Amino acid sequence: LRTVFAIAHCCTDCREKTSDAMRELNGNIRRSILETSEKLFQKKGFSGVSMRDISKESGVGLSNIYNYFRGKDEIFRNILAPAVEAMENMLMRHHGEDGMSMLMLTDDQYCARTVTEYMTLIRRHRKTLKLLFFKAEGSSLSNYRSEFTDHSTVVVKEWMRRLREANPQLRLDFSEMFIHLQSVWLFDIFEEVLSHDLSEREAERVIQEYLRFEIEGWSKMITGA
Repeated sequence: LRTVFAIAHCCTDCREKTSDAMRELNGNIRRSILETSEKLFQKKGFSGVSMRDISKESGVGLSNIYNYFRGKDEIFRNILAPAVEAMENMLMRHHGEDGMSMLMLTDDQYCARTVTEYMTLIRRHRKTLKLLFFKAEGSSLSNYRSEFTDHSTVVVKEWMRRLREANPQLRLDFSEMFIHLQSVWLFDIFEEVLSHDLSEREAERVIQEYLRFEIEGWSKMITGA
């Protein structure tokens, strides 16, 4: 009986080790597909890359790729997911339910924190942001800019409504188009920094100058000073 239990235990250990090895292998294959695809997308753009290109460059059989991803668009979205999530998180930190007070926009510390936040975003996601902004044509993210700015307009409009109720002394009755333009200008800043391949020092200076310009404008508009 002890022998039977020992054999059963051994078989369980073997199955677990085999399962772990398979998970590791699957993870390596998935990572290889994503890394290879990202390089191809950076070189040719989304529309210029085929699933056969990905198969050839990664060494993963075409049919096997479909065991990991439903198609090229899903691969593309997985590559860009961290950058897309970072953009959404930044929006909600500033203008979500727990977003900062409008009064902080006139604070020098706000400028410093926001410069650091923008630079961290660029530093961590420079390559994938370039894909998102310049090479997503033909993918389900090709309209990301307009979709994000529309979403941002709704979020910021609601944020301002709450602030107006809490701070009736401030002038916060802005047109929806003006709020929309704020999001457009944010994209313009990122796109210009990325398209001109500015160094970190150059990018930080431009972002700091823009934010100081924006803060001065907001301060005069909301306080009338």
